[in-house]
Amino acid sequence: SLARLPKPELRRVDVSGFVADVVRVFEQSAVAKGVTVTLHMDEAAPSLEMDEALMAQAMINVLTNAAEATRDNSGPRRVNIALRRVDNDMGIVIADNGTGIEPAMRDRIFHGFITTKPEGAGIGLSLARQIALAHGGDLRLIDQSEPWSSVFLFRLPGSKDLTAS
Repeated sequence: SLARLPKPELRRVDVSGFVADVVRVFEQSAVAKGVTVTLHMDEAAPSLEMDEALMAQAMINVLTNAAEATRDNSGPRRVNIALRRVDNDMGIVIADNGTGIEPAMRDRIFHGFITTKPEGAGIGLSLARQIALAHGGDLRLIDQSEPWSSVFLFRLPGSKDLTAS
């Protein structure tokens, strides 16, 4: 076992406010310096049951990787975060215009101690996925679309309000 996560202490959380707060914290970090972070929340997101501290850590891990992936860009460094419905669930999409992930690494990036960074420990994405799974959701790499080189999707189970729609 890579890490022993505490059992999530679930409470109803306004997803839009939660994501906006995490993005604000991330934007103040050293790794975000020089990165343009854009947040898209076009539709009203539901409240979901989650452990805010654990999910914030998971999102910060993915956002940090996204920002680090843009370090060698000769042009603008961009990270995009979007909320969107995924079937009856809620999705948090994090995309960057960095170096991308080599095809040979795509199946291994969520394994513990796998990293492409010289200074990386290879636990950020693994831990983020464990946190998402502990919430009954998932974290996966999805097909990129221009201008994004890497696109990650947190999928969190919908609330009763969301599944009724």
